Formats: sequence, structure tokens, C-alpha cells
Amino acid sequence: MALPFEVQKKLFEKISPLGLEEAERLLQDGPFKIERGDVLGRDVLRFAHAPAYLGAFFADVFDRASPSDEFMVFDDERISYKEAQERIFRLRWALRNQFHLQKGDRVAVCMPNYPEWILSFIAVTWEGGVAVALNGWWKEKELHYGFVDSQAKILICDTKIFQRSAYSLGQTGDKTTFLKTVLVAQTSKDEEQFRGVLGTQEVSQFLKTGTILKFEDCLGSVSFVKETAACSVERDDMAAIFYTSGTTGFPKGVVLTHRGICDQIHMARFAKIMGTWGEEYGKSLVLKTPPPPFPSSLLPKSSALPASPLPFGGKKEEERVCMALPIPLFHVTGCHHVFLATMAGWGKLVLMARWSASKALKLIEKEKVTDWTGVPTLITDLLESLRLHPNADLSSLKKIGGGGAQYTPALVERTKGTKLPYNPSQGYGLTETNGAVAAVSGVNFLLNLDSTGPLFPICEGAIIDPETQERKAVGEEGELVVKSSLIMKGYFNKEQATEKAIISLPHPETGKPDPGWFRTGDLARLNEDGLVFIVGRKKELVIRGGENISCNEVEAAIAKHWGVMEVTVFPLPDPRLGERVAAAIHPRAECYLTAQMITDFLKENHLLAPFKIPTDIYFAGTVFPRTASGKIAKRIVSRTILEIEEKNKKKQHPKL
Repeated sequence: MALPFEVQKKLFEKISPLGLEEAERLLQDGPFKIERGDVLGRDVLRFAHAPAYLGAFFADVFDRASPSDEFMVFDDERISYKEAQERIFRLRWALRNQFHLQKGDRVAVCMPNYPEWILSFIAVTWEGGVAVALNGWWKEKELHYGFVDSQAKILICDTKIFQRSAYSLGQTGDKTTFLKTVLVAQTSKDEEQFRGVLGTQEVSQFLKTGTILKFEDCLGSVSFVKETAACSVERDDMAAIFYTSGTTGFPKGVVLTHRGICDQIHMARFAKIMGTWGEEYGKSLVLKTPPPPFPSSLLPKSSALPASPLPFGGKKEEERVCMALPIPLFHVTGCHHVFLATMAGWGKLVLMARWSASKALKLIEKEKVTDWTGVPTLITDLLESLRLHPNADLSSLKKIGGGGAQYTPALVERTKGTKLPYNPSQGYGLTETNGAVAAVSGVNFLLNLDSTGPLFPICEGAIIDPETQERKAVGEEGELVVKSSLIMKGYFNKEQATEKAIISLPHPETGKPDPGWFRTGDLARLNEDGLVFIVGRKKELVIRGGENISCNEVEAAIAKHWGVMEVTVFPLPDPRLGERVAAAIHPRAECYLTAQMITDFLKENHLLAPFKIPTDIYFAGTVFPRTASGKIAKRIVSRTILEIEEKNKKKQHPKL
């Protein structure tokens, strides 16, 4: 069987032939064996020995964890693996017996990075339910859309989201949600606000048929009973729904299966093994010492999951991974690549509910954080905070990685010579691919700063013409398409959108239809070594600090202002966020508009979440330039504005 790994051999050989033989053994005949088979009617590559479903993964982790080992730290709260397991089983019992959760029922989870988010995700998916990760930054109408679209039966949230959800709880008629139960966490932080929401007219209406409880009260009423799942869960059953902004403006619910998430976890374990060896090899290059042998002592001894509680490190406390979690859990980067990946190695999570660079420095020092993954914006903030706090002790930090947006060569260079480790890594992926499908780290990254690395061994990739869908040759630019067990099941209750996103291509050898290729919407090229280079974006999105914002959604909101004739929204480069939201408006004749008037209109009418509101608003005295098809030529408009910005360093709002 020809694996994509064959394409990557050249890259491994360029670094050293020492790890190649072991890597091939792991992928072809070992615990990380890759096989080709049917997944959701698609002929794809998949792991043969990954956990069967998330419940099996969680059971294995808790059964073999040291009970006293810390699992999560949040502010002054410290939760061990044993304590977490007890709370999870209590919640599972309540979900099943008190709230009648059935297999496939959706449970919305919406709050900052609190321990209750993680406990809820584990309990819901272990019990056979579907965890719906709603964006914690959404406002009332966005949340209502999420509740209705996902058909969630239960909501687990914090007090602030509870307040924003009051609108939904009071809706009747065709706007009625499926919600029957609400569990509110962290009420002790604002008991007065919680009681205030309970007394509103909307919530009073909901309580006539629904139930609202404090999260801790729910757990406290249940005795600890260790038990198995109440229903049989299959590999390709729904496990979670994550929402992603689309070019239509309406967020789409991405359905992720147990197999897809478990294969991503298994991929993280394989990457850990290869990364451990890669780091030592990188040091040998710098120190000009003999290259190290492949660390066979870290390999699992059989095709089963590793038998050691700490398979990729020692058993000593100082050798356990301690991962900071500054990025939202409602994104797959935070959920899969931080929370679940850390749990896969029996590590410790340090949660941050809200981002603060200065607090992050203190947590790294206090908790001895070893690994950091976050959007590049946070790395920029850390560097600035380090300048203000030069005595911060970051000696425990060994790795720093970027995800959600490009980790630029300029930012990598800025970390050199600072207290942040010069051992960068970067992944590329989407919500629809269960997170990363390509990654690069250490020496590989430093040698190929413009690349997002090779595709994972369980991923097949191709470059196609976005219009004709014909395959492009190596080195040519086009749209990146990926096929793997990692690909989503589809968009929830959106068959047409799913059919447009997951397509069939002619097989390169037989010419027969080959279904299951996911269109990323990103323009890229593949070189002869199998490295992926992202060169542009086909979708109309702004990626602000790792958060996807639909241009169409922002345009639709601004267009509701009576004085707007037409509007176009596009990204502008930002030194901290990567991109920021900009809008160009052509006002109606004889209508006077200012940027502040537009901003106030959006805020006062609750049309957009604050992070979606444009920070740069320009006004055009004439109609916008058009493409051949009659659409506004966004690239011409944004390029014109950038040229004006260069000439106008005072950053006034010029006319186009």
C-alpha cells in the first residue's frame, strides 16, 4: 500500500535517515499502523489501533492515571485525575437518569475555559451524547441561532451566557428552542446576576416546562458510581458539533465523529514520539555533536495503547507535560490540540478563562508550564509583556507553537534571543478536518518558515483548479483538497453545503470517481518534498486573532443602516491580530455618515459580536470597482486602501 508517508521520505532523509525506519515501522506495522478502509462511504486512510470511541479513550486515561496527579488548574482550584473522574461520573448519571439524555442528543456547552467545560465535554461524549461547542463570544441572537440550529436539548453554561440566553428561553412559536434543561456553572462568581436572570419574564416562562439548576448542585446530589456507557457508540457516530463561520454569513455546525477525534488524538501521540527525537536531533545540529539514536524506549511495546501511564516521558513529576490553555475550548485547536492531546499523555492543563499576557507569564512561572500553543497574536502579546517584565522566569517552557493563523517568519525571528524557547511549531487545519492536517516544528520549521509542513501520514492531499476541479502538477498553485478519516461527517442539517464542501475527484490511476475530498477553500501549492505552502484564501473571511469572521455576515449587518447604498468588507493586515476587519461604504446620495455612526448602529442594535465590528471604516464617493461578473472587486478596494494608508501615516479615513 502506498502511503502519503512515501511522499515525505525526502523530507525525513534531509534531516536524518535515523528516524525514518522507526517511523515507517510505526505507521505500517506497529501501534500506529495505518490502513485503508471505508469511512462514511469514503475510501480513506485511518489508524488501525486508535481508540474505538471517546469513551474508550477517557476510560483508558482515567484507569491508568496516577490518582493524585493534577489534571486541571484554574485560579485557586486544583483538580486531580481522580477528582475529575468522580465529578464526570456524577454528571453522566445526572444526564442519563435525571435529564434523560439519549444517544445522539445534543448538549450545548458554552462558557469560558472553566473546568466545567472540560468535565461536560467528557461526560456528554462518554455517555453517547453530542457536545455542541458554542462560541462564548456570541451575543443573544447568535446564541439563539446556535440553539435552534443544533436542536440542543440541554445547555451547560456560565452566568454570563445564562443571561444572554434568557432571550432564547422565553421564545415561543416557530422560534422556540429544543432546550429543556439548563445547568449554570461558576454561579459563585456572580450569585446576584444568576438570581437576577432567574427572575426575568423570559426565564419564568421557560420554568413552566423546563429545569434550571446550578452545575455544582446537580453533581452534589449524585453519589459516585463507576459505570459503563448506557448505549452502544459506534466509531462513526456523531461526537461533537463545532461552529465555523462560512462565506454565507451563517455559522455552520461541523459534525465531528468519534473516529475523527480519536484518530486526531492518536496522531498527536505519534507526533509526540517523532517530535521528541526531532528535538534531540536539532540540538545535535546546533552543538555539532553526533546525532542521537531513535528513542526506542519511548515506543509502545505492542499494537495496543501504551502501557505506561506516561508513555512519552518519564514517570517523574518534573517530566510530565504541563500545557497552558489560553485559547478557547470552543475551537478545535483548544479542544483537540491542547485539552485532549494533553490528556493523552496524562499531563496537566493550566486554564485561562480570559487572556492576559502578564497573568500568563505568572502562570508559566508558578505552574512550571512546559508547552504553549496559541494563536500568533498571543505570542506577540507575550513578547511585549516580557519586555515590561524582564525578570519573569520561563525556564520551564520547552515548546511554543502556533495555530489558528499563520506563525509568520517575522514573529519567529522576534522570539530569537528572548526567554521564549526558540523551538517553534505550527499546524495547519480547519474545524472541518478535526484541527491540524499538516504540521512542522523545530529544525523543519526553521528550515522552511513559509511552509505549514507536510500533510499528516493519514492524510492525502491534492491541488486542484478551483473552477474546473482538475488536478494541478507539483509546484502549481490551486485549491488544497484533503482526504482522511479526520474529515468531518458533514455540516449539521445542511446537505447542500456538505455536498459543495466534500466532493468526488477522478482517481489519478483508474479515473473512477473517488469521493471524500474536502475543499479547504485555501489556495496552496505542494513541493516535491510534500511540503504544503498556503498562498492565499478563496473564502471571503477575516481571520482576526485566530477567529474566523464572515465578510458576508458583517456586510449584511452594515447594509441594514438606511444610509448605506452598498458595502464591502475585507481583511487588512494587523501587526498583533494578523488581520483586522475593515469596511468600505458607499453612502446613499446626500446622506452624511461617519465611522462612529456605523459602529454605534451595530452596537446599539446588537447586530454583531464586538470582535466582528470593523475597526477601520472608509467611505467611497463613487461606486466600487466591479469584476467581470458584476461583483465588488474586494482586492482592488483593499489594495487601494493600503496604498492610501502608506501615503497617509496619520491613518485618517480618506475617500477612495
